[in-house]
Amino acid sequence: MNVAKNILSVFEGQLCEIYSSKMPRLSQTKMALDVADFLYNSSKNTMFVEAPVGVGKTLGVLIPALINQMENTNKITGITYATATISLQNQIMFEDVPNICKIKPTILKTTKPDRLRAFLAMGSEHSLCRSQFEKNYKKIEKKIDSEKMEILDNFVKNSHTGLRSELSSTFGLDVSNDVWSLMNIHSRYCHNILCRGHEYREKYSRRFALTVTNHSQFIASAKSIIVSKTSDEMQVSVKNRIIIIDEAHDFQENFLSSLEEQLTLNEINRAIKYTNKQLLAEIRTSFKRLKENANSEKSVSILSDTHILFNQFKQLKSNIMDVEIENNAFKYGYDEYGRYDELLGKITNILRSDEYTVWYSAEDQNIHYAPKNFKQRLRSFLKELSDHNKVIIMSGTLTMNGAKEELTNDWYIESSEFEYKKYVTTFDWGKQIYFYAPQDINAKTGNDLTKRNHHISQIINLFQNTLCAVPGGALILTTSLNYMNKVYDGLSKMNIDRQIIKQGQLSQSKIIENFKKDTTSILVGSGSYFTGFSVKGRALQHVLLTRLPNPTPDNPFFKLKLEGVDGDLEKRNVQNLIMYKKLEQAIGRLIRDQSDFGLFTITDNRIMQHKNWLLSKKIIIHHSLDQLSAFFNDWESKKIKLNVPIFSEDKLSIPSIIRDESAFVIKSKQISSVKRLTYNEDNVKQRYDLLKTMPGFDKKYVPNFETEFDSAMSLAYQQKKMDKDMNEVFWSKFPDLTPQEKTKIENEVFTAI
Repeated sequence: MNVAKNILSVFEGQLCEIYSSKMPRLSQTKMALDVADFLYNSSKNTMFVEAPVGVGKTLGVLIPALINQMENTNKITGITYATATISLQNQIMFEDVPNICKIKPTILKTTKPDRLRAFLAMGSEHSLCRSQFEKNYKKIEKKIDSEKMEILDNFVKNSHTGLRSELSSTFGLDVSNDVWSLMNIHSRYCHNILCRGHEYREKYSRRFALTVTNHSQFIASAKSIIVSKTSDEMQVSVKNRIIIIDEAHDFQENFLSSLEEQLTLNEINRAIKYTNKQLLAEIRTSFKRLKENANSEKSVSILSDTHILFNQFKQLKSNIMDVEIENNAFKYGYDEYGRYDELLGKITNILRSDEYTVWYSAEDQNIHYAPKNFKQRLRSFLKELSDHNKVIIMSGTLTMNGAKEELTNDWYIESSEFEYKKYVTTFDWGKQIYFYAPQDINAKTGNDLTKRNHHISQIINLFQNTLCAVPGGALILTTSLNYMNKVYDGLSKMNIDRQIIKQGQLSQSKIIENFKKDTTSILVGSGSYFTGFSVKGRALQHVLLTRLPNPTPDNPFFKLKLEGVDGDLEKRNVQNLIMYKKLEQAIGRLIRDQSDFGLFTITDNRIMQHKNWLLSKKIIIHHSLDQLSAFFNDWESKKIKLNVPIFSEDKLSIPSIIRDESAFVIKSKQISSVKRLTYNEDNVKQRYDLLKTMPGFDKKYVPNFETEFDSAMSLAYQQKKMDKDMNEVFWSKFPDLTPQEKTKIENEVFTAI
């Protein structure tokens, strides 16, 4: 098979039919061929892909990756796809994967015609815990009506995954965050053997053809399996895989979060409440002052080693060590002694100002700290990752100018170690966006509360004036939660005949669903709404950005990125790159399709300092709304013709893909030639029917025969209840269970009985 020709046939033929398009996307097809060339022919194991919104990078990377993993079954075990946002995870699983499965011949393996070998691995906070639900049943009942409670009961008993997204999509119910927090996973263990959430999470370590996960879970798994050489059933597969890191503009900050530790006032209070009440009172006062002085716009305050808290921590460390010498274990008990020991470790790290950056967070009111050698740790992590996998790192915003050297400086990887490909946008921002930048709005407010409130009033008044001019939905993006809340409160008090939604009121998937349905609604958000938020057409025709997303000097990520950087120009470049990435993501929320058009407003006159960057994106800047009506009329009357690249095979560089032992540089994974038995549903059903005829049978434990783990758990419960052993004959019916899963079943059944 000619791999390049096969890829072309998919994009030129089948995808056009699946998506009802007249011709393939030029940049997407280029990207697919380049990815295939990297996977088959390149001796390098890392590739950076810069593909703007509209290229279709998910299919551009997945199709050649799936073809490659089908061709290299003795060398790789599948694909792990890590994203930053829930919305992109859901898009891949519930939109892209079903369409990929329509491609013939099948490139995404299936175990059964109706079951995909694709798996969605989300964080524990998104998963049901049956024990938590039962424990908090009365509290949940008080928060929702009886009809919704009935749906929740059904979900808890019959859910396939236990994921919150399934509750919304399959069971048609979305609950508030405070209700979900009463029923999601808080511990890795659940005493209920029929807990769908914990059962689903136990499949994470299986080698699915495609595992879709998030940055945090992926980083934790990779650090544990590859770096620390340990294994855990809750970790996703990250070895001998094709690793795809999407939304890479957020990956470094998520990696920093994995290194970050925090110290709470409650921890200090629990540990020293018996020993030094005066010192505890002084520390409480210091925390209180930090809270009072916190600048809500920067949200964090970097603490230097001259801060009063450092002196108090030094004294606290001395007191803890004195208590340890007095053998506090006998005086107060081993639990108290353990608290002293843990607190001592945290304070010791905080006081190492040459090794750790320390800050106070106004959001959670805790002390945070992270190692200053962030760059070295990131480089080491990526090096280890690429030693065991083919790694593709991609985003629409990786560089300012498309230079490979920018990636070397930003990701701390030598240019000889990676491939880099950049693709042109399929959109025409100059014609699709009316970019409005009023010159009389000053967003540089600092700590001045009066200036800040005045700026917020200007934002609200200006936005209200645009409501009649823009018929569709609107997204207001803020750079702080403080601004988000105040803008939302201000709009809510006005007589606006539109639905106003605020981030956090419901799950993000439900908010997006409601926002799409009501095409005149207004959404106020921050943080995650800068990226991974995709709404096409009339439902989103106005994006307002309250101020430039500049990192402040007290931003820990920015401060760590500046470690070892000399010179004002170099520091400014680091700052601008962070800011431009987020600004481009914000603008990208407005245009998701070639038929999209709308108004983008920024209420910060400092944007004109970055005029050259805007011009490089072909953005036309307007300082008034005088031409907005004509802009919308031209689009409505279909007078606009975009300058976008047209597909032609002549514009493609088609690689010659050679498939031999050297084509894929990862060491082959040995596969046993011994033929294994496969899971047989009929065999298990027969065993179940036999158990039904025996005394002691419990009808409420009915297995889902299609799920091997669930069947084994339910039958093991029946076996144990009837005093029958789980011997080799029993386990032979479940050949694909891992040793960890067998141990889990034995422990759970023993506990339950």
